[in-house]
Amino acid sequence: MVKFIATDLDGTLLDGERRLPEEIFPLIAKLKELGVLFAPASGRQYANLKKLFEPVADDVLFICENGALIKYRGKTLHCHPIGNRYLKEALDEIRALPHLYPMLCGTEYAYIENSEMPFFKYAMLSYTNCKKVPDLDDTFDYQIPEGTQSGTTFTIRGKGIRSRSGTGNLYLRVTVEVPTRLTRDQKKKIADAAETLDIRQYDKAKKYADNVSALYGKNPY
Repeated sequence: MVKFIATDLDGTLLDGERRLPEEIFPLIAKLKELGVLFAPASGRQYANLKKLFEPVADDVLFICENGALIKYRGKTLHCHPIGNRYLKEALDEIRALPHLYPMLCGTEYAYIENSEMPFFKYAMLSYTNCKKVPDLDDTFDYQIPEGTQSGTTFTIRGKGIRSRSGTGNLYLRVTVEVPTRLTRDQKKKIADAAETLDIRQYDKAKKYADNVSALYGKNPY
């Protein structure tokens, strides 16, 4: 029984004008009724694929960036970035070739450093989310401290946008996503780990317990 269908886009599902066939959206809806998940698989970025399949965006699995990024209903299921060690080498190799310009693709945006035509025009037209930055080499590693809570913002000085007056700060906001679909074995492991934790290891829970203790004079631990 078929449960999953994936297809390439450019040169396969799209026509010569890069348009989807008219029957594709009703077909995807029918596949959903039959319990079959449809997935556009492409080297394109997520923003571009989502725009292309906007009427059925919540019903398909997006395999983007040649498989490096997989998204479903806005959630990232898989992300495999290039390590910084290889990034510098790749950028230098591309820059050394005539009439070639590098582009870095992230989970939300594509980044370019050149404004030469026709490359600049092609990049801006082909990528739904594309930004020009001063230098693609300006990458760095940042260690998120253990125990960092969702919503925490870190200020990284001197890593922001460059201007005539200097370089601004970069603000890094942490978002912690809790998985919603766990296997029985995964749930058991989480439950086992929870049994080893103490309420005093949770900042908010400890603060609440301390307030209750101060109010009623009882030791919550």
